[in-house]
Amino acid sequence: MSLHLSGTCQVGDFTLDIELAAEPGQRTTLIGPNGSGKSTVLRLIAGLLGLNTGALTVHGTRYDSGGSAPPVAPQGRSVGMVFQDHRLFDKLTVARNVGFALEAQGIATADRRATVSGLLDAFDLTMLADRTPTHLSGGQRARVALARALAARPKVLLLDEPFGAVDVETRSQLQRALIDHTPDETVTVMVTHDPVEVRVLSHQLVVMQDGAVAQSGTPDDVAASPATSFAADLLGTNLISGTALGTEVTLATGAQLITATTADGAVHLTFSPSAITLHRNKPQGSARNVWPAQVGDLVDLGGRVRVELAGPVESAALVTPGAVADLGLAAGTHCWASLKATEITVLG
Repeated sequence: MSLHLSGTCQVGDFTLDIELAAEPGQRTTLIGPNGSGKSTVLRLIAGLLGLNTGALTVHGTRYDSGGSAPPVAPQGRSVGMVFQDHRLFDKLTVARNVGFALEAQGIATADRRATVSGLLDAFDLTMLADRTPTHLSGGQRARVALARALAARPKVLLLDEPFGAVDVETRSQLQRALIDHTPDETVTVMVTHDPVEVRVLSHQLVVMQDGAVAQSGTPDDVAASPATSFAADLLGTNLISGTALGTEVTLATGAQLITATTADGAVHLTFSPSAITLHRNKPQGSARNVWPAQVGDLVDLGGRVRVELAGPVESAALVTPGAVADLGLAAGTHCWASLKATEITVLG
């Protein structure tokens, strides 16, 4: 039971040549630069575009035969989709938005109301049930859109940067709701440019480039040896978990990092590898965060070198080949790292 997409699709001057397999109960994330084909893949699965050659099969049902037979219409596919702009029905209440697919399928009123009531409660929307989307905040609209997409327990859930327009706290809540309320039999395929979502939500990562799959694997596998500069930049972002108390965040190693943002409780910290400065000796500058490190792998990214750092703050720095030579960096050598508090982003 899975999703298999293999074939080509021509859209104007753009050609997509795709080979994709995704499993139920797992989240497959597509990443890549604009124009690489990510949204085209979602539109093919949803039935908004058709294959020129190849086939699309979901849980053993052929949705598209690449022109050799009429494709299954979008409304005939068990697919839920959440767009970045959410695309709610502004004239319908929150409750009717959430129950729209069930109503369209002719589900009995009592069963429909029970399902909608459960989702409204799960997504903290019960008090908003009679409002229309024009009277909701961006985060509330996002919760309605996700609840609506899940209402009919779709075989496939498609997410096109659905959390990109909400604040950090709401994004974290929506990510948890996605994990908690997506049925085990559902195949989830999502597009995002958020490195935290890539790391936290993804089971499988598919790197798109020029209309084709350049690489696939777990986020850790792709991060260890990225096939494209886009993947290297996105996955190169340092992501560390810790416990915040004010501007101090304590890591699992016992080390502390100072941030410019006040928080309380469990947090994720992100900072760019290029924000870390490496030194031969302990620096005396203005950076609030300084720690000793041991150099692990050095990865040549063409004009830049990614330096893996072990120690109290496991991270990676991005430096020039000249800096590698000047500092005498090699696997096993020791150095000092520094990071300004203002370079750290705190995510709940």
